Amino acid sequence: MRVRMVGLIAAALIGTASLAMAGDRLAEALRLYDDAMYTRALEVLDAVAVEQPSAAVHQYRALCFIALGRPDAAERAMSDIVATDPFFVLDGEAASPRVAAQFAAVRRRLLPPIIRRGFAEATARYRDGAIARAREQFDLVLKLLDDPALQNDQALSDLALVASAFVELTRAQTPPPPIDPISRSIVAATLPPSLPPPPVEAAPATPATGPTAVVSPASAPMRVTASEAVAFEPAVAVVRPLPKWMPPDAHTASRKYTGAIAVEVDARGHVVAAATRRTIHPAYDPVILAAAREWVFQPARQNGRPVKSEVTVEIELLPAQ
Repeated sequence: MRVRMVGLIAAALIGTASLAMAGDRLAEALRLYDDAMYTRALEVLDAVAVEQPSAAVHQYRALCFIALGRPDAAERAMSDIVATDPFFVLDGEAASPRVAAQFAAVRRRLLPPIIRRGFAEATARYRDGAIARAREQFDLVLKLLDDPALQNDQALSDLALVASAFVELTRAQTPPPPIDPISRSIVAATLPPSLPPPPVEAAPATPATGPTAVVSPASAPMRVTASEAVAFEPAVAVVRPLPKWMPPDAHTASRKYTGAIAVEVDARGHVVAAATRRTIHPAYDPVILAAAREWVFQPARQNGRPVKSEVTVEIELLPAQ
C-alpha cells in the first residue's frame, strides 16, 4: 500500500510539473508576442499546443499568424480553438474587432456540426442506458444551441426541441437519491398505516411538431397469454418529431392526405420496427417511417412490467394555407 501511495504521489507531482512547465512556456510565448517576435512566439506556442493543447494557446497561435500575414493558417488555428472549447471567448484586449468578427464567422460555421455530433453521442449514451451521462451531453448541446449566433437556424431550433424532450425524459428516468435510515423512519412514523403509496405519473408526451401533421396513437400488447390476467397500460410518446411535408407540386399541396403507420416499441421505449398500415402519400411514407425509428416512448406496461407493444399512429397531411 505504501509503495502504491508513493507512486500516486509521484504521478501527481509529474502532472503538476508538466502543467507548470507548459505555463512557463506559454508565458514565454506571450512575452515574445508582446515584443513582436511572432515567428519565435509561434514556435513556442506550437510546441505547447502539442504537449498541453488549450483554447488560449490556439488563440495566440491565430494572432501570430495574423501578424505574420497568414490568414489561412490563422483560420485553421481559430478552428482549433472551437474544436478544443466551443464556448471559448477571445481576449477582447488582444483581438481587434476584425479578428473577433473572423472568429465569430468560424464559430458559426463549426458549431452546427459540433452540436449534431454531440446530440448523436448523447442519444447513443441514452440508448446504452447511461442516463446520467446522456443528460450531461444533452445539457451541453442545449447550452451550445442557446448561442446568439445560431438563433436564426431553423434546423437547429427543431433539434433544440428534441434535445429538451430527451432531457425531460432522462430526468424522469433518473432514480431519486436514497433516503437515509433516519429519514425513512421519520417518514414511516408520520404516515397512517393504511395509506397507499402515491401513484407514479407518466411524463407528459411531447406534442407533435410541425403544422401539417396530426398524430393520434393507440397501443396494444404484442402478446397476451390466456392464463394471465391482463392489466395493460399503453405506451406514451415522449419524443416524436414529425418530418416536414414537402409536396412535390401545387396540386398535391392543395389536398389533404391521411394514413397510418404502426411502430413496434420495445420494453425500453425504443422503436425497433416501423411499417405502413395505410399509405399516406408515396412521397411521405418513407420519410415518416425513417423518422419513426428515432421516436422514444415510455414503454407499455402489462401487469406493472414494461413490455413490447405496437403503436398505431394516424397521420394527417393538411393542405397549404
